[in-house]
Amino acid sequence: MSNFIRNLSILLMLPVIGIAVAGCDSPEPTSDTSLSNTSPTSTSPTSTSEFSAQSSDAPAPATNDVKTIQVDYAGFEEQIKKQNGKLVVVDVWSTGCPPCMREYPNLVALSSRFADQVVCISYNVDYIGLKSKPVESYLPKVGGFLAKQKSFNVVNLISSEADSDVFEKLEIASIPVIMLFDREGKLIKKFTEANSGEDGLSYESDIIPAVEAALK
Repeated sequence: MSNFIRNLSILLMLPVIGIAVAGCDSPEPTSDTSLSNTSPTSTSPTSTSEFSAQSSDAPAPATNDVKTIQVDYAGFEEQIKKQNGKLVVVDVWSTGCPPCMREYPNLVALSSRFADQVVCISYNVDYIGLKSKPVESYLPKVGGFLAKQKSFNVVNLISSEADSDVFEKLEIASIPVIMLFDREGKLIKKFTEANSGEDGLSYESDIIPAVEAALK
């Protein structure tokens, strides 16, 4: 009798043991993984964060690079001579001149509006002549501004001579200064704050009318 009871007890315990063994191989992790891989709408916060980081660190497209040319004053004059047959507008500016930077988008607009008849030249004079701060040190800031303005159709010059030397050779006391040259490279007019309208030097009131008149 005692053997019968012992055997019966063992038979009753077998389902419990089976359940315990089955629980060790729980399918839940596999099931969750399968669902996350097949669901078209599920997005992991971690994967989104990683994608954003990769996107922000990616190099800028080559089209965002604006070509710049370092020139001394002789090089600047040569650039004007190269444009024979077209009107030339030269904008003398620096990143330390708020009025210059405010009007700069209008130079870019002009370069597109009269692309077949007018050459627009950007003449940056940020460099002040210090050996401890060579002209190359200004390139990131100047280039960044030009890229932001999408100055692709403009001849972008950066002076390798100190701004004071450029001012002396251009016979100007300050900037902004915008110059208009005829098709033979002769200076038509040098626009400054002193000889502009009451609201100050601007493309709308000073440069555009002069360009239109010169094209007639």
